[in-house]
Amino acid sequence: MSVLKAKAGLAFTACLTALFLNACNNGKATQICAPEQSPAALRPAATEKTGPITAYWDGSESIAGYIDGANANLHPLADIQRLINDHARDGSTEIVWKRFGEKIAAMPARADPAAAAFYRCGKQADCDNQESRLDDVLAQIADDRSPGLRIIVSDLWLSTSAFKGSTEVAIGGPLRRILSGQNGKDQRSIGVIGIRAPYSGPVYEVPNVGTHRGARERPLFVVLVGTRKEILAAYRSLTRAGSPAFAENRINFTWFGPEPSADWMGDLPDARLTGSAIPAPVFSTPETPVRQVEVSVKDLQAGKAGLTVAVDPKARVLPGAVWEGEPNGFARVWRRASKGCGPGAWEAMPNLNGTWRVNTDDTGKTTATFVLDARAAADLLPGHTYLIGASYTTRTVKPNSDATRWMRDWSVSPDQASAISARNPAFFPALNLAELASILERSTQDQQPEGGRPLATLALVVKTKS
Repeated sequence: MSVLKAKAGLAFTACLTALFLNACNNGKATQICAPEQSPAALRPAATEKTGPITAYWDGSESIAGYIDGANANLHPLADIQRLINDHARDGSTEIVWKRFGEKIAAMPARADPAAAAFYRCGKQADCDNQESRLDDVLAQIADDRSPGLRIIVSDLWLSTSAFKGSTEVAIGGPLRRILSGQNGKDQRSIGVIGIRAPYSGPVYEVPNVGTHRGARERPLFVVLVGTRKEILAAYRSLTRAGSPAFAENRINFTWFGPEPSADWMGDLPDARLTGSAIPAPVFSTPETPVRQVEVSVKDLQAGKAGLTVAVDPKARVLPGAVWEGEPNGFARVWRRASKGCGPGAWEAMPNLNGTWRVNTDDTGKTTATFVLDARAAADLLPGHTYLIGASYTTRTVKPNSDATRWMRDWSVSPDQASAISARNPAFFPALNLAELASILERSTQDQQPEGGRPLATLALVVKTKS
């Protein structure tokens, strides 16, 4: 091989391996500079702010029953404390422990929330074990916009006698502020882990009963508040560490927030090209892979060429996410107007119509297919480069969704409490948990973004020819 040919080959290879969608143009690299409305994965990722973990621990006297009910195999409170510490240490993250009752206070350095004496502190002057002001905890979390994961460990016994106003006002208000963020930014998600925990001891403030005795199991909860990344990391740390308390048959998890799925589909390995639609390195291999094709507009519009991508929406949904609802889809389009990274590098075009086809089979399984064909590409012109950003979305959160069924199953309403107490079930449910689930569903729905929540998002670079 001649030196000239070798240099040319090296130059070509360098162009193909440049990062972040650099394009080769007469031996020079030009960034694609994806527009702001394009899929987020194509644009430089914003640096995610990190902060300490803050753990709020319910200090009410009834929590001691989880200590008394524990055995050599199942000791959830001790495991939760250890696993939260392990998670913070593994992430080199500082952790701040707080105890809450009627007030929220820093947990003393030598306090042991895995010991019953932590909750039975009646002889101490500063004992605060008669109320669990969860509304104050949520309000503090909602008002504090500093970065970092928040964790609440509690029995979520939502007795309105301890709230300022109704559950909707006292609990719903801060939950909506958490999920909505500020001016549409810094939205956070909420994950609720429910544990079927062994229990021995009294259950206080049972409506129309007073104190119930005889429960052998009760729900115990770990509530996670933070970004999608923070919640997923904590959920995995807690549930994959091998604790019997977090065994699959003992826990449930529901996710509420603006990001219900890992929606980015990357380089579309399952894309099917037909006719003159062929892979084409219009831009060099990007840092975030994106499928790039060349196609004849004439063939596309005549039905002799096309591209299809089949999507299983449920396969991309995060664990426990509340997402059920009416499906929808759209495809935004930009045409390359100039070289470089100036504001006019891409020109917004009308959305493509009919790109998403939804089908439900006899078993009830729904699939969505993105299709680039004559119907979708009637407005494409030959001799141009287009960027297509397509999202398959859900527009609503279904009330009483499948993802929250366990919360309703583990709930007792005030008017049912005396009858439940009389039956003396081994597993005594949580007060007003179903109402909490409904508030979280409505609060999540209220944050519906324009166009719906993405369940699958893909991008295509299409170079057209005649």
